[in-house]
Amino acid sequence: MRIGVVVHGMLTAAVREPGGEVQIEVPDGVDIKGLVEILSEQSPLFDPRSCLAVVDAVRVPLDRVLVEGEQVHLYLMFGGG
Repeated sequence: MRIGVVVHGMLTAAVREPGGEVQIEVPDGVDIKGLVEILSEQSPLFDPRSCLAVVDAVRVPLDRVLVEGEQVHLYLMFGGG
């Protein structure tokens, strides 16, 4: 199935598309963690332990199963002090 992915922040360095938006083919039934693991084959910046996912303007857990045609926004978690 085809999923839209929009990356933000430092993750834009991991994709070669203007605006950080890509379309990707993934297996049916894949969850967001699986999507991030697929993307990690292209860049080590994609790590399920450090990504936040947003679908339809709502933060979703990594075990959320994706549906054909959805658009996932990925952000890196960060902290400071």
